[in-house]
Formats: sequence, C-alpha cells, structure tokens
Amino acid sequence: MVPPAPTSLTVSVWQGPAVSLDVPANVATCLQVVRDAAHQGAHILVFPELFLSGYCGAPVDMHRAALTVASVEMQAIGNAAKEGSIAVAVGYPERAADGRVFNSCAVWNCHGTLVRSYRKVNLWGEWEASTFAMGDASQLRAVDLTLRGGQSLKVGVLICYDLEFPEPSRCLAMDGAALLIAPTALGMGEVALVTPHCVVPTRANENHVFVLYSNLEGPQNAGSGAPFCGSSAIVGPNGRVLGRAPTQSKSKTGTLLIESIEVGGPEHTTSVARNPYIKEVKARLSDGFYEQYHTAKY
Repeated sequence: MVPPAPTSLTVSVWQGPAVSLDVPANVATCLQVVRDAAHQGAHILVFPELFLSGYCGAPVDMHRAALTVASVEMQAIGNAAKEGSIAVAVGYPERAADGRVFNSCAVWNCHGTLVRSYRKVNLWGEWEASTFAMGDASQLRAVDLTLRGGQSLKVGVLICYDLEFPEPSRCLAMDGAALLIAPTALGMGEVALVTPHCVVPTRANENHVFVLYSNLEGPQNAGSGAPFCGSSAIVGPNGRVLGRAPTQSKSKTGTLLIESIEVGGPEHTTSVARNPYIKEVKARLSDGFYEQYHTAKY
C-alpha cells in the first residue's frame, strides 16, 4: 500500500566491517555513523546484520556477546538516534527474557524509542540454526516509524535470508509497509551477484516498496568462511537501484549511501498503477483462488 500523499525523505545505508565479537568497538562505530548520517540530513539509517557482534564465532561466543533490548549499549544507540533526530536500524544478537538468543534487528524512531526488535524468521545454514532461535510469524508485521519533522512511515524489517523468499516481503507489503529495512551478512559465492543485484530489486518491484539493503564487508563470514560481498543498495519501488555500494569500501570507515526518495511520489504511484500486484493478490486471496496451493500436499 502507498501513503495517500507523497513523503519526501532522505534515507541512508551503511556498509563496512564489524570487529569480531567486540561489541564496544562496534557500538562506537555505530554511534559515529549515526552522527554522520544525521549531520547529512538522513531520516533513516540502516546497519548490517549482526553488526554489533560481527557475524562470526562459536555459538557460545555469540551468546556471550548477546544484548538485551534494555542493555546500556542499546540505550546508547537509542540516545544517539534521539540526539540526531534520526531513525536507526542495527543488527545484533538479542538475548530474550527466557534466555534464548535471536538474530535480531533493533529499530529506533527519531525520538530514540525502540519500536521493533525483529527476530529473523528464516535462519540460514548450520551455523545460524545452531546459534539462534527462530523468530515466529508475528515478526512479519509492519510498524509505524516516526521520523523527523512529524512524518511517519510504515516499514517492515527482514534480515538477509528472509529477503530471498518472496513470502515475507509480500506479507509486509500486504500489511501496508512502504519501505523494507534489510540488514544483511551475505558472503562471496554463487549468489553474491544474484541476491543484491537481482533478488533485492525484484522484491522492491513486485511489492512496490523501497528497500534499504545493508551488507557487511570484510574477510569473516561464519556461515561459509568467505568474505562478505558488500554491494549494499537503496532500491526504489519499481526495482530501480538508486544507490549502490562497492564490494569493498575504499575508506577504512566504510561506505555511507545517502539518497533522497519520495514515498507515494510519481515513480511510486506509476509502478503501482502499471502492475497492481498487491491489489491483485489480495483479490485472489479473498476469492480463494490460491486455496488449492495452501492445502496441497508436497
């Protein structure tokens, strides 16, 4: 769904390396980038998957690095969001009240209020499955994100492998999300070009959503041992790439992509008018057209 009136925003995605299992160092980087993005006028800033810990280490090490939503580290990021009047999304290992650890993405609004700690639904590979608990279906709900200037935007959150399935993005779009936040830790390999360059634009186009796709870079990847492939991107609702980071940043401080977008603007509404995917899917669901697939035995 598209908001009734255009919403002009400046959005940003950061790409860079995380320091393995050094939460204080990664938090310090996060706070500096938040200040930089706010200074450049960004309304929203997205960091990669598990950035606060790094995507690495034995399960026991990741569990030691896990943070609760009320930890001092998380409070510091919330305070930085408030001071900069910028919404911030960052990946981290979340320790729940029952002791389970999730691969999560925390989202603060421009007032520094934590509005979502999304728990990854589709865990990738043996390492993730042995390290994290899986988020449930309740995670696939859009949330209202308050932005600087009194603006509000309905957003959805997915993490890396989640975006490689069409259903999670579609669930969020059907729940009214106009923008998807997608922190990622994608390594070099057969899908290094396919996912960021083909899958991400497709998800944007088929759901009429903007996608803020933030990947790690650097040599460590617990899932495959390969270096991360970078290629973070800001993608428009017709699949057009508005900004793309390199595989490896030239700067040691990473790459900060910043782009202006207009949610509900001409590019957005034209995409919806030409191919009204969400409207058509809702109609087919309401008349039971796809029911045969829901009940089929595979």
